Amino acid sequence: MRRVGYWISEKKRKKIDFKEQQEMFRCAGIELVEIDLKQSMEAQGPFDLIIHKVTDILARANDGHVSSQNAIANLEGYLKTHPACVVMDPLDSIRRLLNRYTQYRLVVDSDIVKDRRCTVPTFVDLHGTDIEENKERLAQADVTFPLVCKPMLAHGSLAHQMSIIFNEEHLSDINPPCVVQSFINHNALLYKVFVVGCKQFITQRPSLKNLYPGNLFSLYSEENHPGIKVGGQNINNLRYADDTVLIAENKEDLQKLLNIVEEESRKKGLELNSKKTDKSQTRIPKM
Repeated sequence: MRRVGYWISEKKRKKIDFKEQQEMFRCAGIELVEIDLKQSMEAQGPFDLIIHKVTDILARANDGHVSSQNAIANLEGYLKTHPACVVMDPLDSIRRLLNRYTQYRLVVDSDIVKDRRCTVPTFVDLHGTDIEENKERLAQADVTFPLVCKPMLAHGSLAHQMSIIFNEEHLSDINPPCVVQSFINHNALLYKVFVVGCKQFITQRPSLKNLYPGNLFSLYSEENHPGIKVGGQNINNLRYADDTVLIAENKEDLQKLLNIVEEESRKKGLELNSKKTDKSQTRIPKM
């Protein structure tokens, strides 16, 4: 019988519930074993295959978290002394994906981009708060407003926070170290593609509504709360996928923006249904 060890977070364990599936795997000649990274891997083995999701532990280990470093050393030590054991995914491969800038460079340097089968939004890494220096780096990388700013670390509790900056006036809102991308309008839809062997799976996920550069407040996501908020109001929970978000300081300016959008739409042969317009008033706290 093959022995497959697995380590996933408690949250994912409850969702996947490997224990309920143990009998099914046993009938297929596979023994599922939950791994305790705090205990000796050698004592828990042997394993023919190890499946894990230790990305967050790896990120904490890189930040100097001692217990996380011990857990990773325990796993790596076992894999080193048992080279025949298959691991999904190799830790060295995961380390390459911990840094967002490295991630993006890997994609840019891939054949699929070189062959122009897909494109990548322009991006740049920023490590300081000097506005003039950041302006220069943005210009050199051809990054345009609105800007999407994401933490350099791609995993962990803070990794999903991000901000959107609409103009140079608010470049002081950048929180380095971070990766800054040009925001590309995509009608509030993202597609996630998963490839396993020769099979691929695609899921559709909601995303940000279309946004445009302008004299607007920067927007911030909140930890453990999906979406972008301004003044406590969610701006990516509108009803229609092709809605466009307009933000202004008062109703009069908002109406002016709406008039401009309607006029420009007509020039391009597009018909805008402004009757579906929904207004939300927010209060921005003074800094």
